[in-house]
Amino acid sequence: MELRPFAKILIGTIGGFALLAAVWIGKPKESRSLVQDRQQPTLANNLPRQLGDVDFTPPSISPTGPYPKAVVDEMEFHFGAMPLGTSMKHTFTIRNEGEAPLVVKKGESTCKCTVGIMKDGQIAPGESIDVELEWKPGNAVKNFGVKVQIGTNDPDPKLHLFSFVVRGDVENLITVVPHEVWSIGPIPDDKPATITGTVYSKILSHFHLGGLAEGSGDEISAAEVTPLNEDELAKLEAKCGYSVKLTIKPEMQLGYFRQKAMLETDFSNEGAVRVLVEGYREGPIVFMPTAAGGGRWNPTNQTLSMGRFVASEGKKVNLLVYVKGMDDEVFQFLDVEPDLKSMQVQLAVDPKFQGPARRYVLTVEVPPGKPPTARGHKNPVIVNLKTNHSRVAEMKFWIHFLSQ
Repeated sequence: MELRPFAKILIGTIGGFALLAAVWIGKPKESRSLVQDRQQPTLANNLPRQLGDVDFTPPSISPTGPYPKAVVDEMEFHFGAMPLGTSMKHTFTIRNEGEAPLVVKKGESTCKCTVGIMKDGQIAPGESIDVELEWKPGNAVKNFGVKVQIGTNDPDPKLHLFSFVVRGDVENLITVVPHEVWSIGPIPDDKPATITGTVYSKILSHFHLGGLAEGSGDEISAAEVTPLNEDELAKLEAKCGYSVKLTIKPEMQLGYFRQKAMLETDFSNEGAVRVLVEGYREGPIVFMPTAAGGGRWNPTNQTLSMGRFVASEGKKVNLLVYVKGMDDEVFQFLDVEPDLKSMQVQLAVDPKFQGPARRYVLTVEVPPGKPPTARGHKNPVIVNLKTNHSRVAEMKFWIHFLSQ
């Protein structure tokens, strides 16, 4: 059957579009990836995530020559290590070794950045400008980094859009290990306790560290300071450091304590390095909760929690008290001073107990009908006790409760 002219034209048109589509689909992938590579320079895409990539539009590139040629000796600077609390600067240089003016545009930066003066934002052939970065870290951190994005009209994708990057480690001028608190745990009742830590610097080649300085806690009796040897310094990657052994008195009060040891030094404005030490002393007097005592006892921080109760009904809590080192003498509270006057604290011998130590029953009571009161972690009731025990003349414990 012979096709009409209109049909011939329609089929020819469709066939032409099909041929074009086949040609387009059959284009080599390299040509499309080349376009993508030109739009997305490799250096900018490989920047680490923690530096924070920020998008901005670089200057447009002329479709015809002559072209500028940006020359950069370095795009990344490693400063090594710097002390926390200080600032540093570094200058990068951009030269134009092309045949046309080089347009330079600064994008977003993660630090203070100053670009040299340019006439109309351009660098003439044969000229150069400086780009200065300044940074002041707020925290000690490994692999610290800042950057500034730079865009130019250089047709080279690697220089059309790139970044100047600064990297390094930010260190405390002095590092104390353990970092937060030196926890000594339970302290013997009959002999001093010791704990050892390290004070060193990755920045200072030398600093002095001496014994206890003014402001140290009364319970800390001595500090023995010994310089670290070469192997110990190498393991810490430190330039200078000391091993510090602190001694805690056995005569301290029962229960939890936290005190500071101030160590003499020559690098600090305060003239001392502060170390926090915590622990607790059980001693010859031990408090324990009873099965039906009505409260919770924390032996680490010597705290009794009486919980929540109705003020009109009041509440009574019993604790067991085991006492050693009194022989046949009866253990007594010579003075009881709770800072809440309405609270009653009484001690009585437990006649049912048979054992190597004597056992007593401590009764803590908030009498019925007292005003509603909240005494929590921030404002506990403090009970100061004086006893007739030769090794524990004074002691204290804390009480939390909420009456409504």
